[in-house]
Order: sequence, then structure tokens, then C-alpha cells
Amino acid sequence: MWIFFAFTIMLLLYGAYAITTLPTDEEAEREPLGLTAVDFPEANMHFEYRTLPAYVYPECPEGEVVTCWKLAWRDRIKILFTGILWASVFTFRGPLQPLFFTVDKDDVLPADGPK
Repeated sequence: MWIFFAFTIMLLLYGAYAITTLPTDEEAEREPLGLTAVDFPEANMHFEYRTLPAYVYPECPEGEVVTCWKLAWRDRIKILFTGILWASVFTFRGPLQPLFFTVDKDDVLPADGPK
């Protein structure tokens, strides 16, 4: 009996994964970003080439820029099952710059707001 239950669970998980990887009509029409930029109160810059709200630390010698992104439900489910997030960065043939991904705002902006 437990084998049938385990097989059913695995089949359901595989089905959910397979459904989340199918392209939708919306995906075919949208830009291939996968993430949507989100405006946030601390944003002090909007880049000209794309609607991208960002906070640029004015006194940071490393030139730190913070942006906020939102995943679609379909993408959240896919990450839940795969645990994989891909990134593509234009380096313009220069060295790759360090990237930092987080789900906690406090990791990139202090709780009392940027200084």
C-alpha cells in the first residue's frame, strides 16, 4: 500500500513540474526576463534603458546598486521543485561583477532605511 502512495506522490510532483515547465501564451508574448522589476520606497534611481527602480548607495565605494524583483506564481513553483535560479549578466567583455541574491530585504537595505 505504501508503494502505491509513494508512486502517486511522485507522479503528482512530476506532473506539477511538467506543467510548470510548459511555455504559456503569456510567456511567448513577454520579454524573456522571467522576473518583474518591483518599485520600492527606497528607490532613488530609475535606469533610462529599462524601467528598473533601484537604490544606489551614494557613499559606497564599490558602487552598490539594489533592485527588487518579483517572481510569477509559475516561476515560484518551478523554483520550489527544482531549486534552480538562472542568471544572465551583460559584462560587455569586462570582468564578471559580484552578484548577491537574497530573499531578505534587510540583507541589502538596513531595517532603519538606507543612509
